[in-house]
Amino acid sequence: MNLWTFKGYVDENGVNVFDEWYKELPPKARAKVDWLIDVLFPTRQFIDWGAKYIKKITDDIYEVRFEINRICYRPLGAFAPNKNDFTFLIGVIKKTKIPQSTIDIAEKRLSTIKNNPARAKKCELET
Repeated sequence: MNLWTFKGYVDENGVNVFDEWYKELPPKARAKVDWLIDVLFPTRQFIDWGAKYIKKITDDIYEVRFEINRICYRPLGAFAPNKNDFTFLIGVIKKTKIPQSTIDIAEKRLSTIKNNPARAKKCELET
């Protein structure tokens, strides 16, 4: 049994934005997301794996970190709306530092799901 439920932010049109981002990833990048969720994240201490895989970037927002073929993927998420939920808020392909505008979007989406938990739905990953 997984300790965490992985969710994605649902926009005003009912689209799970993380699922859409995930579907557009190359197969190796999708496999890495699946691996992170299957192997690392089932532990209670997945946030303690260090900056190699997850990094806190604000009080509530975390950056999931992985690289495939020298491309840095950095989906942002948060522990919300429930205690054992990790909700992906926005997917990022990082070339340089994550722009503040992207972090602002993640924080706004987090605020939305805190006020309306139905705006976070379970991800449909291949795991």
